[in-house]
Amino acid sequence: MNKTLIAAAVAAVTLATGCSTLPLPQAEMPQAFAAAHAANASNAATDTTLPPPAALRLDPTAEALVQRALAGSPDLERIGARLRELEAFGDAADASRLPRVDVQAGGSRVKEEARRSDGEGRSSARLDRREAGLGFRWELDLFGRLAADRRAAAAERSATAADLAAARVLLANGVRAEVVRLRSAQVELRLAEALLATLRETAVLEAGLRAAGLRSDVDLAQLNSVIAAQEAELVPLRLEADAAPLRLRTLGDLPLADSKPLQAEATSTAVCRIDAAALPREVPLPWLRQRLDVAAAEARLRAGVAGTESARAAILPSFTLVAGDSRRRDRTRGGSSELAGLLTRSTEQFIGLNLAATLFDAGQRAAEARAAQARAGGAAAEFKRSVLQAAEETEGALARLGVLEEASAASQRAREQAERSAELGRQRLASGIDSRLAAAQLQREALQRSLQATAFERDRCLAALDLNRALALMEAPAGDMSTAGPAIKPTLR
Repeated sequence: MNKTLIAAAVAAVTLATGCSTLPLPQAEMPQAFAAAHAANASNAATDTTLPPPAALRLDPTAEALVQRALAGSPDLERIGARLRELEAFGDAADASRLPRVDVQAGGSRVKEEARRSDGEGRSSARLDRREAGLGFRWELDLFGRLAADRRAAAAERSATAADLAAARVLLANGVRAEVVRLRSAQVELRLAEALLATLRETAVLEAGLRAAGLRSDVDLAQLNSVIAAQEAELVPLRLEADAAPLRLRTLGDLPLADSKPLQAEATSTAVCRIDAAALPREVPLPWLRQRLDVAAAEARLRAGVAGTESARAAILPSFTLVAGDSRRRDRTRGGSSELAGLLTRSTEQFIGLNLAATLFDAGQRAAEARAAQARAGGAAAEFKRSVLQAAEETEGALARLGVLEEASAASQRAREQAERSAELGRQRLASGIDSRLAAAQLQREALQRSLQATAFERDRCLAALDLNRALALMEAPAGDMSTAGPAIKPTLR
């Protein structure tokens, strides 16, 4: 028997050697950032990189809508349910490392018949049987399979928690972006309607000059073409103003009535109340790794590595400590007078060590270990891809925000100049210095510059929100309106 057990263990270890020598993948930075990563590592002792700033916020009305969306989003509810499922799996993995105690009890009635060997007769008896037992099993995790399963479950739970936090960031900034689009569409629609009214007033004045022979048909035709183009530009603005509340409803299960306060607050000077001055103008390398999607990819890599270790350990023998205590009581009823009422009790107690090993499975478990190794390698590649994508998104958002801030500032200056000119034109009209047509032309220019400035301001705000999302600045839990920044500290130097 001892030789058999030794042979089983040797065979299992021999099967394991084919897949246990391959190195496990690590969370390595992409080659494009290797030099910067090395520089950060060498300067870790003197690194003074500040943590990311607090997440951008809109006005209280919009932020209240964001919180309602975070509380009612079906997508967040789905991911939250998945997280609770993985937490239960983690609890099961933790419990598998502990001893297991089973208890069983039962009762039965047994009928026994016996025939004499000389054929002279038979005898029968009934037994009332009562049984109870207590069993103890504890798998000794000598090769780390159960511990690896526990690490894999914890890593999957961490990855899903990061997914949930990332979904909150995406949803919150998505709602903010829709609020900005809705308000901008409302403001632009009012400005476009005012511009159209000014153009029509100009057309009336130009028609009078045409009747007096001071304008040609070509001038009127050109003006009518501008009026028709302006009427066409109203259509997409109306569509956007109508579609934005529908998108808000889809994002966070928000009633359409919730968007009405946002529309009431939309004015020509309050499309977006965020200050992007606090946002960085460059993204340090440590910030990339704390992005939630990168954190999730790194956690899934840890889960893949733990799964590989578990698959390798499954090839090795398993040892289980077992013990038990069972008791049985039989009472005889009927039969011969000598047996009637006979009571028999029996007790069995044992303790031992069981070894289980598979001698031949045609390479199934070795193949499963190689498959787990391949999955871990894929997770390592996904981690690198996540870092590269994070860099692309953050650097692209920074570049767009810088360009749009310059354009928005220039368009604001042009708007202010045009509005001052329009005000002077109205004053000169009231004083009888200029004509009504000249004042209308200055008003037209001011409205056009206001439309342009509103569009640039909208794009600037959307770019700032894109950077807000790209930095993965954490969102406070539902009901918490604080502006606290991310709780994750930089881990990569």
